[in-house]
This record gives sequence, structure tokens and C-alpha cells, in this order.
Amino acid sequence: MSVPHPVLLTLSAADAAALDRAATALATHLASVPDLSLPALARSVRAVLDLDQPHRLTVVADRCDAAVAMLTGDDDAQRPRAVYDADAPRPVAFLCSGQGSQYAGMARDLYTRIAAFRQAIDTCAEALLEPLGADLRALLYPDDPTTDAAAEAINQTRITQPALFAIEYATAQLWRQWGVVPTAMIGHSVGEYVAAQLAGVFELEQALALVAKRGALMQALPSGAMLAVPLDEEPLRAVLPDDLSIAAFNARRRSVVSGPHEAIDAFRQAMRAERVMCRPLHTSHAFHSAMMDPILPAFTEAVAACGPQPPTIPYVSNLTGDWITADDAARPGYWAEHLRGAVRFAEGAGRLFDVPDRLSIEVGPGNTLVTLMQRHPARGDDHPLLHSICHPKERGQADDLAVLLRALGAAWRAGAAVDWTAVDATLLSGGADADRTLTLPASLMTALS
Repeated sequence: MSVPHPVLLTLSAADAAALDRAATALATHLASVPDLSLPALARSVRAVLDLDQPHRLTVVADRCDAAVAMLTGDDDAQRPRAVYDADAPRPVAFLCSGQGSQYAGMARDLYTRIAAFRQAIDTCAEALLEPLGADLRALLYPDDPTTDAAAEAINQTRITQPALFAIEYATAQLWRQWGVVPTAMIGHSVGEYVAAQLAGVFELEQALALVAKRGALMQALPSGAMLAVPLDEEPLRAVLPDDLSIAAFNARRRSVVSGPHEAIDAFRQAMRAERVMCRPLHTSHAFHSAMMDPILPAFTEAVAACGPQPPTIPYVSNLTGDWITADDAARPGYWAEHLRGAVRFAEGAGRLFDVPDRLSIEVGPGNTLVTLMQRHPARGDDHPLLHSICHPKERGQADDLAVLLRALGAAWRAGAAVDWTAVDATLLSGGADADRTLTLPASLMTALS
């Protein structure tokens, strides 16, 4: 039986053998009642399970026969399992993506299928009508997101930055509603505004207006270029000409330089002569460079008008690569320096890895930050990394809701606290199975207990 959307099935047990018995019993029941409501079954199983048991297994499927195949198959990728046996839930960090991860149609499945996500996007879009001068929803979700026109619209800096903010804010709110609450955060460039808003530095409407102002000011500047350079900080500074700026240190041997087109082209040729192969980035302006200087006074004034507050949740500063201080978060000049200075993401990621068992979840589109953190030398064996939304290369091939549910299952298997009542209420809200529970057969109840 097919269902309107993917469903997350969860199983837990005291040991591996008991977990196998539960999976077999659930598959047998599903196979014997092929027209069973998969959402209602998932909810009913969770109602009788002890979800704190250490051995955990999850399956995401939109058909009963597919769920049976996953539960009985040998593919660990389709029915992933893990053991989490600790006294406290695993600490969670949110990773808030920066410019470059956007694409038209991002998170459309979540917008159309999850009322809480749609409400958050609608709230942002309504607040942005005046500062953006357009309805963000029409730009995020055009009739055909694959056209050149759709890409051109979403890739305008003045649109990109508030669009990313809205998607990340809505995704973060959904995770928090599901009980997965961050104890730390990091953003990349504009992503730090999402972290700051979630931490209470800015009210939502203030953050949206600031991000829209930031994007508009940047777009009004002369165009520039950016270049990915496979060098670390010291060797890069040794060869960098005065007319270029370092825009980011993203990971080991993954830096970015920024500046005027001619200077970038000349530097690229000089590096090629030294057998250092650099890669131009698809960007319209020289972000985090001296070319941003003309807009700093106006942006400082805009931040000052918001009256930023000290954060209530720790997050890492791009500017320092260390935990944000209360004084910096509330200082308007910090946000101007943040706009102009290098993004020290590699150092900042190291702060998240200081906690041995922290789980990090990327809340923006794709997995750019997860990929950077996978290579970090401070990452330990017990530092899970998850992403929430399809990568642009997966567009049309993957389902955003399935990606999110797999991440939710992985977070729970890794030991994150999850409010399953909220999960079920959110996913089934308004549907035919919203209030439905099933009477499970005695054989299945025995295997689940």
C-alpha cells in the first residue's frame, strides 16, 4: 500500500537479538496485511515501544512492501541500526549553511507536506514583503525550478541571503519542535544570522530585515570574484597580493580569496605557474573582501537600530573561530567586521568537536558544511554528522521529506532526544491517519516488548 509521503518506522530493544525479532515480527505483520496504514502503524508501534532502549533500528518507506523488504533484507543502508547506551541524550549542534548552497525549489517537499515548516516559511515571507519588495515564496517555489530564469532569480544576492535564512530558520524550528534542541551552533557567513536569531540576539523580523539589507547592499556594489585555493593560512598569506583578501578558511587546504576580477585572474595564473590549481567560484561579488568596505557604515547603523542582545545559546563566531562573546554579539561593529572579515569556519568547527560525542546537523540545503567537517582533523569517531535537505544535485531524484526522516532516524539512533508525540502530530497533521491507532496482534506485541 502506498502512502502520500515517506514514513519513519522505529524499533528499539535491549539487545541485538531482540531487535532482530522485533524487525522480523513487524515485517511479518506488514506482509500479512498489505493494505495496512503505514503512518498509523508507525505511530502505534512507537506508542508501545520503550524508545529509550539502547539497540535501535529505523526504516523510511512509502509502501508496505518496501518496508517489508527493508526490514528483512541485508542492506544496512536501508535498515540502519545503532547502539546508544548512555545516561544522557547526545548533545546536538546546528550547522547553518552559507551562500552558495541555494537552489530554486529547495525544501519544496517540506513546504507542501509539513504544515509547521510551511507556516515558518510563510511567516518569513510575509515579514520580507516590504524589505525584499517581492514574495519570497514565488522565488523559492516557481512553477518550474529547473529553468535558467528560476536559477537567476534565486541566485541574486539580495534574494539568496533571505531565502537561505528562511529555509534554515524553518528547518531549525522543525527540529526543535521535534525535541532535537541544539546546545551549540555555527553558521557560515550569512548562516551566522540564523544561529544568532535562534540564540535570541535578534528578533525574527529584525534578523530578516538585516539579512535583506545585507544582501541588497552587497548586490549594489561593483561585481567581483572569488577563488578556492588549496592552501592553508600561512602559505596563502605569504603569496597573497595586497589587492586581494582572504574570504574564508573552510577546512585544511581549503581557503577562499576574494577581490576584483583582474586581480583574481592574475593570482590564479600566478598560482598555476607554481602548480597550485585554484578553482573559480560561481559568485557575483567579492564577499568578505575590501570591496565590501563602502557598505560597512550603513550596515553598522542598521544593526544598531535593532539593538542586538547577548545570546542565550552558545554559537561559534566566524570572525574569531571561537565561541561568540556576549559583548561581540551585541556590538553593531561586530556584524560589520563579520561581513568584511574572513570566515574562520575550520577553526570554529574545531570548537564543536571539543565535546567528544556531539552530533551536528546541517539545517540548510545540501551538505556543504557536513562535507567540510567530515575532513576536520579534530573530528572523532563519535561525532555524527547529518544533513536535513536534499543537495541540489539530488533535485528531482530524492525526496526532501525522506532525507529529513532518515536524518531524524539517524539522530535518534545516535542518542538525540526526540519528542515522538510531536513528530507524529506534525507529520500526520490534518491527514486521514491523524488520530488513528491500530490494534497490534499479540505476536507483534510480544516481540516489541
